[in-house]
Amino acid sequence: GGGGPRGSSGTGGSTPTATPTATPVETPPLHPTVEEAIDDGCATSVVRPLSEQLLLELNCLEPGAVATIPIDAQIDVGNIFDFLQTPAGVTLPVVVDERPGVTLTINSALRSLAQQYLLYKWYQAGICGISLAASPGTSNHERGLAIDIADSAGWQNELEAHSWSYLGPSDPVHYDFVGGGTVNIQGASVLAFQRLWNLNREDDPIAEDGQYGPQTGARLAMSPVNGFGIPSSCGSTAASIPFRFVFEERPETCGR
Repeated sequence: GGGGPRGSSGTGGSTPTATPTATPVETPPLHPTVEEAIDDGCATSVVRPLSEQLLLELNCLEPGAVATIPIDAQIDVGNIFDFLQTPAGVTLPVVVDERPGVTLTINSALRSLAQQYLLYKWYQAGICGISLAASPGTSNHERGLAIDIADSAGWQNELEAHSWSYLGPSDPVHYDFVGGGTVNIQGASVLAFQRLWNLNREDDPIAEDGQYGPQTGARLAMSPVNGFGIPSSCGSTAASIPFRFVFEERPETCGR
């Protein structure tokens, strides 16, 4: 509405008092921060503890939306964060069966918002050999519906036969899952961060709207790479995500 400040009167009475405007809290960030990690090499493992918390919070928001990529002797997930939405993940053993004896090396699958932030910053700076990267909050990796792989051309026919779409020469390592049965968790990676931030920084709350804007970007930049004191909003139930590896994407083989 267009009314005056709370407590003012429409006629007569005392002089209206303006509603105080909250002053932003200038609390020093906990170091090292995500922003500082931009200049700390080219591996997203630098934000591993924070990323684990963000993905735990994603599981609080969307329980069971992502699952571990099935173990298969022909699937090499190395040290990445090896999760996808279930309909996407279960296709991969079928894919590799069609090339007996050949290993499908996956260099990136599910990502946290913090990982995507770093990759996008490196892409913008023209460093780390990244050919293309989506802005934070918009990547299919954050939805558990994308993989970046080695020998992309060698696997193209098999992947496309099982509902994986090749992005093209602009990002030659990248495939998106376009099959059915997935869950729409667009914006959930952003919302997971916003909730985790507010849980730990009640002195400096931000909107929980799943939209990556200036407020969210600024708080992500100043977030501690080693994680917050409170790891998730749903406590022990988030522990259902099994972290099998210390993930470390190789940016030169990662894309959008």
